[in-house]
Amino acid sequence: MTPRQATFAAFLSFGVCVGLWSGSIPTVAGNAGVSPSALGLATTASTVATILGLALAGRVARQVPIRHMLRGAVVLMALAAAVLMNAPGQVAFFGLFILFGLIAGFCDGTMNAEATSVERDLRRPVLVAFHAGTSAAMGLLAPVGSALSEGLGTAATALSMIAVGLAGAALVERGTPLRPIERGQPTAAAHGSGGRVTLPLILLGLVVGVSIAGEMSALMFSAATIRAAAPELAPWAGLGVLAYALCQAAVRSLADRVRRHVSDPVLILGSIALAFAGFCLIAVSSGSIVGIAAGLAIVGVGTASIVPCGFVLAPRVSGLAAARAIGYLSLVSAVPRIPVPWLFGAVAETHGYPPAYLLNAALMAIAFAIMIAMILRARRNP
Repeated sequence: MTPRQATFAAFLSFGVCVGLWSGSIPTVAGNAGVSPSALGLATTASTVATILGLALAGRVARQVPIRHMLRGAVVLMALAAAVLMNAPGQVAFFGLFILFGLIAGFCDGTMNAEATSVERDLRRPVLVAFHAGTSAAMGLLAPVGSALSEGLGTAATALSMIAVGLAGAALVERGTPLRPIERGQPTAAAHGSGGRVTLPLILLGLVVGVSIAGEMSALMFSAATIRAAAPELAPWAGLGVLAYALCQAAVRSLADRVRRHVSDPVLILGSIALAFAGFCLIAVSSGSIVGIAAGLAIVGVGTASIVPCGFVLAPRVSGLAAARAIGYLSLVSAVPRIPVPWLFGAVAETHGYPPAYLLNAALMAIAFAIMIAMILRARRNP
């Protein structure tokens, strides 16, 4: 097994767990007595933990080889998701969701650090293809998760998560090389920063944070959005995630080819515009399953390249090792990521789910302006 295949296996395992979880959210939240506003607050708390997990991965990577980190993270994430599936009440739901977020963030940061190394070794763009695997797994497994949890119970879904996590860890162990610990070297793009947090890294972190906040809205609330619009579709509420994630996966499977001809900043800019359009469509589609699904599909297309391209750009604009650069990027991304789920849940409980997506549309407009500023700044300082 090659390092590329092993890394892809880790991304697939991650996507399967998130997909099964996202499709099961209405069932798990209902069993635990969690309201939409409480779910938004819990998602905010879990988001904070995810960001801390990403930053923690960057710190641990300074002492521990990525191979060891990735192997353990894949298993721990599956176990954390499995336990969360059976949260008996609100307090347990909050605590377990926070734990899941922490471990998922650690796993995410570790995966992307290894993926960046694989791309560098191959000397051609491949990183977005890894994210395509995650998106495809999320999309395909979300309706499976909703049907499984509604039909056989959340325990069956939890066992599936554990099995996938163990398989993923075994493949990581088999194919991931034991790389020397990276310390990071200044790059030309860092403009003599000597390897530190730069203004472009901060701006990039804000853009990535807006995109992740949008992805979280699609993953966490799309099932509830469809369930509220059509209660009879409750067992198949995960179809919203299917539309979002499969379109995202399709774009990500082609994005590395596009990156050979289009710069990452320009690709991010165009992607933001599409995501903005998708969120606007959902916002005006109250009661229309077709409109909601179409909007989620467009959001999937729009968000496909933003985060992976941001992860690739982070080491270039800072001169830091990949894991550390991604860790700092994640900390900055907290500015939009932390409040959005809570605000989304509050708006959804008061005005319904579709109007809440206007919050994501407004943030995408701000991210578009930030990317314009970054591109102009780069042209002035080539």
